[in-house]
Amino acid sequence: KKISRLKNAHLRALPGAAERLALCKADLLDYDALQSAVAGCHDVFHTVSPGSDP
Repeated sequence: KKISRLKNAHLRALPGAAERLALCKADLLDYDALQSAVAGCHDVFHTVSPGSDP
């Protein structure tokens, strides 16, 4: 899934981010998508907020 580059510009600007930061978007109810997103990761920052799609 696409992630807005503009919304995450502050994260991408962090020192070392170009080499070490991967931003992923996945459905939390899709176990395979989550497994794929975290495969090979050393650390994971899980940030989620509830939302609705009208």
